[in-house]
Amino acid sequence: MKKFGFLISLCGLCGLYLVAVFSPAWAETITFSPSDVKTVMSVNGAPLHDASNQWGLWAVRAMPIVGGSGLYTILGGSTTQTGWGVDAPSWYNWNAPYGTNNAWFWDASGSEANLPANPLYMIMDRPADTFTSYTFTNGVFTGAAPPIIASNPSGGTNVVTPVDDTSLLSFDFTLGAGATWDGIWQFVVDGSKYTLGTAATPGVWVQDFFGGYWTYDYGIASYTLGGNLNGNSGPGYPTPEPATMLLLGSGLIGLAGYGRKKLFKK
Repeated sequence: MKKFGFLISLCGLCGLYLVAVFSPAWAETITFSPSDVKTVMSVNGAPLHDASNQWGLWAVRAMPIVGGSGLYTILGGSTTQTGWGVDAPSWYNWNAPYGTNNAWFWDASGSEANLPANPLYMIMDRPADTFTSYTFTNGVFTGAAPPIIASNPSGGTNVVTPVDDTSLLSFDFTLGAGATWDGIWQFVVDGSKYTLGTAATPGVWVQDFFGGYWTYDYGIASYTLGGNLNGNSGPGYPTPEPATMLLLGSGLIGLAGYGRKKLFKK
């Protein structure tokens, strides 16, 4: 019995030691929804429509805000949203601080290949039929109106469809040596700006914007600052890893066994 109690205590102490020493190397998980993105943007003064314009988001780039050494590594990501994909880490090197060490969630339809996207999935806070997206001629963006005629096989019009507010977007990362994380993450968005429209008279596409840094006007083929949407910070939703909980549980069991042994000795 003594030997059994000793083994339980040793197992518990080892478990607590591993939790204390190696926990920075275990994956943290951040999970959020399109509804979270819209809420955070609205709170920070960047709602997806105002008195004159409306915006649709077809990409979100997210990263943790890490203290200490600031080192972290994106491991992967996933989404439950139909028509969207994720690159985590990003294959594209974005403006600082995002670089490639971020999770890039994006509409994976034909729009990324300069082809009509049917549907073009976008995060929006206005009805889908109030948007008229840009059109294509021979793979080149030509503006919102008039629609490309059906006889042109290389042309077409994006059909805008709302992203589900309850869809989940998740990514995993590990902390580097000396790094700390208190559950805060940040994101920037890519999308398109439209005039404010109604179902009877849909708003027309004005320009695209990327990460709150630049917008691109296909009509005049030049980059301009603005877009009226900037990067915002918001709360994260960390999820304990099973391995972490297992080791912590073994530590608690070990301590319980040790305490029981001491009680019986008395």
